[in-house]
Amino acid sequence: MPESFDHQEEFTEQVFEAIETREALIEGRIFEGCTFRKCNFGSTRFKACRFIDCSFEHCDLSNIQLHSSAWRDTAFRGCKLIGVNWANASSMTRISFEVSRLDLCSFVGLDLRNFCFRECSLKEADFADASLGNADFRHSDLAGARFSLPEATLLLYGLGIEIEE
Repeated sequence: MPESFDHQEEFTEQVFEAIETREALIEGRIFEGCTFRKCNFGSTRFKACRFIDCSFEHCDLSNIQLHSSAWRDTAFRGCKLIGVNWANASSMTRISFEVSRLDLCSFVGLDLRNFCFRECSLKEADFADASLGNADFRHSDLAGARFSLPEATLLLYGLGIEIEE
């Protein structure tokens, strides 16, 4: 466990800057109202953790593993989250991604209604069988992304594209 997180199990309204925990295991920790800035969590395994009302700014979370971790009211801005399988999270509620890279991520079967993916790169992301009602994909790059019907139709309407029958 990284030294930054091994001295306690719950963290409230703390700011973590420039933490380096590549390929670490962070288990059973609760983060509430915390801010993470310029942290590198690449390939870290988050097991049974909870993130509540947190923000991640300019962090690298590529290839993180989410083993039964919960994410609620969490914002990612300017982050790199490449290759994350979000379906392994125990829950995701009111998450926003802005100006972030989520290429090759999997959101298969997730309830992403009202999620924000604004100005993000989502190249080759997989949204098969995901619920996307009112999801915001404005100014995002969805090249090669995979969607299922009828959610793909909702996505087009959300982007202001009219479909004629």
